[in-house]
Amino acid sequence: MLELLLRLRRRELPWEVVDYKVVEPVPMFYDDEDIDIVLVSECETRGTYVFDINELGKWHAARSLEFSRQQLLRELSNKGYNSLISEGWSMTVLRKGKRHRMVVQYDGRGAIISGKFDPRPPPFLDMLNSS
Repeated sequence: MLELLLRLRRRELPWEVVDYKVVEPVPMFYDDEDIDIVLVSECETRGTYVFDINELGKWHAARSLEFSRQQLLRELSNKGYNSLISEGWSMTVLRKGKRHRMVVQYDGRGAIISGKFDPRPPPFLDMLNSS
């Protein structure tokens, strides 16, 4: 029985790492900006999001990254935060045969900012254009 299980596992293809990009957390607001930061979280929060995709493209990478950021903001809004004061991310692209998977880890430090402020895209989004 054990021999049969071992033979079946050998035929299963492993996930192969195709690409990996990382951006360490960077500040999203600077001193010269006119915003009022009321409260900053004591620690960073990380969310891991997995996307199975049929066709690999830069559009999918950017959308996956933006979706991950929105999900992390949604999680932090449950704790009362309305913005990310620092953000960073990593993206791993995997392949198994013809299937592709993206694993995004999005890091951010929540903050409460009063007043209006412009929403920002994920930092260094242009890194996705280089391979």
